[in-house]
Amino acid sequence: MAAEERKPAPRTPGRVGWVAVSEHQQRNAPGMPWAEVIHPGIPVGQHPLNPSHGGPCVYLGPLLKGHGAGLALEAAHRAGRPIVLAGTQPSPRATAYTELELWPQLASDDELLESMSSLEQWELLASASCLVAPLHPGVAYSLEVVEAMAYGTPVVTMVGTVGAELVSHGVSGLVLSDRVLLPGAISKAERLDPRRVRAHAASRFDLRGMVSAYEWLLTQFAAIPAADGGGGLAATPSDAPAGSAPVPTVRDS
Repeated sequence: MAAEERKPAPRTPGRVGWVAVSEHQQRNAPGMPWAEVIHPGIPVGQHPLNPSHGGPCVYLGPLLKGHGAGLALEAAHRAGRPIVLAGTQPSPRATAYTELELWPQLASDDELLESMSSLEQWELLASASCLVAPLHPGVAYSLEVVEAMAYGTPVVTMVGTVGAELVSHGVSGLVLSDRVLLPGAISKAERLDPRRVRAHAASRFDLRGMVSAYEWLLTQFAAIPAADGGGGLAATPSDAPAGSAPVPTVRDS
């Protein structure tokens, strides 16, 4: 169960709502006063299309139990592909999990990197044959998935995660209903057209679209008369869902 589901909704003024970073996050925290869903965007133009993806398949995410690194490793081996496991949240827990569960399972042509700079992550995503992203159900959004697609790199992900919302099945990757399908999906995803993968990312996740969505939302709020002379932005409480942002809401509360 996602952490958001177990926590009470933060107290906010009646005219203030929260922007969810995904519909997946919104569903996992139904008690929150959501105003809108706006996907975080990236400057797609700064992630150039790579028409050739001859590198290994890649897992880029937390090297922690339940986040899919072990699942991605097993799937790559069953598909007969080398894989790079790259961590995004280095910590003592991640190091312990890596040493006990991942290093012993690596094949000779696999690679494990506990941490990488942003530039190194982008270079890895740009050359990967595909991004294997099982994702934890509690993850509200994945910039790694979006950045991979911007480079034209297809993504293999799972139903029940935010990946199913971000990836267009059969166009920018494959969305699977069962983990046993992962090995076959890796081979299939590598045959997808990188140009169509990138086009999907550009049409849905470009930074300009995100900015326009926030401008529209704030314009709608500004057009609503307020009895107290106007609304305001709420300070982010410590128990707010990760990634969410407070904005004045357009609801008539």
